[in-house]
Amino acid sequence: MRYFIFLLISTVFAQQFKSIHQIEQEYYSKYSHYSEMQFDKLNKYKAPKFSNQKTQACNLTKNVMGYHPYWVGTAYTGYDWSVLSHVIYFSYEVNENTGDYNNIYSWKTTNLVNVAHANGTKVQLCATLFGSTKLSTFLSNATARQRCIDSLVALVQLRGADGVNIDFEGVPSSQKANFVQFITDLTNQLKTAIPTAEVSVALPAVDWSNAYDVAALNGIVDHLMIMGYDFYWSTATSAGPTGLLYTGSVFGSRCNSRSINDYLNRGVSPNKLILIVPYYSFRYPTTDGTLNSSTTGSGISRTYSTAKTESATYGATWEANTQSRWYKYQSGGQWYQCYWHDSLSLSEMYDVVNIRGLAGVGMWALSYDGSNTELWNLLREKFTDCSQIPCTGTLWDMGGPLGNYWNNEDWTYTLTPTGASKVSVSFNSFSTESGYDTLFIYDGNSTSAPLIGAYTGTNSPGIINASGSSLTFRFKSDGATVVAGWEATWSCVADATPPTTSVIQPQWKNDD
Repeated sequence: MRYFIFLLISTVFAQQFKSIHQIEQEYYSKYSHYSEMQFDKLNKYKAPKFSNQKTQACNLTKNVMGYHPYWVGTAYTGYDWSVLSHVIYFSYEVNENTGDYNNIYSWKTTNLVNVAHANGTKVQLCATLFGSTKLSTFLSNATARQRCIDSLVALVQLRGADGVNIDFEGVPSSQKANFVQFITDLTNQLKTAIPTAEVSVALPAVDWSNAYDVAALNGIVDHLMIMGYDFYWSTATSAGPTGLLYTGSVFGSRCNSRSINDYLNRGVSPNKLILIVPYYSFRYPTTDGTLNSSTTGSGISRTYSTAKTESATYGATWEANTQSRWYKYQSGGQWYQCYWHDSLSLSEMYDVVNIRGLAGVGMWALSYDGSNTELWNLLREKFTDCSQIPCTGTLWDMGGPLGNYWNNEDWTYTLTPTGASKVSVSFNSFSTESGYDTLFIYDGNSTSAPLIGAYTGTNSPGIINASGSSLTFRFKSDGATVVAGWEATWSCVADATPPTTSVIQPQWKNDD
């Protein structure tokens, strides 16, 4: 009986709210007849005067995949293409009865495809369908599934695009096998028509009803993408960050670091897993100004650009549990709170992507940062061969600074600060399940390097001095007890001595 109740609660929970993708798609449906230029006028967007061609010499080291919703018009004229591997056009709206599209907006005419290709960026067409009822209707109909595949392949070929992204949200567990079959048929037929084409699938932040057979999907598609937001949705009962990295002791038990761990444990390969981060937040009406206060109504979405402007007005505070920003204010006696992710917060997320060795990142949605440039710069800093690992920093377990690590972690990370000749790590705190959860530290750039020590329980590593410029960490936890983990800070000695030159008087030879 307990098992039945859990499944019922999970299913209801998974369907009681709409994702940001669905909310915004439904909102902009009243403008479905608009052209890109009309959306530019609606958004008061003006193309920048500078060229949008690649100007940076840096090369991407991971995938960076951004969603471009049709309602942002020609905002792509301002994208920094040097840090985009893929752009995903949103969307082909699937008719659940036929598989054809209800709308594809400007896909047939948008210059986005040409501009992206001129800059070496791939383009995928996103197919969307939301809600368990519609998805049951579509996925249980083999004829509709095939019609959808035929239509998608033809539209990708029409524009010379590079693949398809599937964003089906609310797949019921009863349709698990049909969803895998649809993705299998789509992938096979698309790659037959276009051998270089790619298929990616968007996954929920939490698969509450176990409806996505990710182990099977992992063997079929090129990328599986965690929609790393909607942990706090628009109708949440308390205020919090939609894409929190950690939960700490305040914000529950679900967050991006856990979702990454869960999907990896369920069979997704790290080199196929993409974390999509939010370039938006929700501003909630709340009962008071205390952290994580109860809400009194639905949250209203705020783009990165809007949240940044409002936080400058009301004053932003760093929230250590989740590693995010938040601000609060009163208006007409009503309290409001907004938790958002700035460049520092997103930097922490990107560090976890690198530590866990994931395939890369994405964002919902491109252009939501407005004319700000710091998020483009951050992508260059974290995911190109121009990146620099600073000579000082902090390393936590996957629970973050104020939370416990997760069950069944198994990851390896090599720390090599840029330009360092020596590196040292000092553990400020250390606690794992004694005898079961262990941190291994190696003196070098891999686990093949000499083992410095294996640490468990409260046996802290203390201060670790490498013989060279690299230290490698491997952490492994079992499936039971979890505790606080650790916090460590690193420092290094940089080789800043300039080279010297001298000329030795030559000794001339006149014979052989």
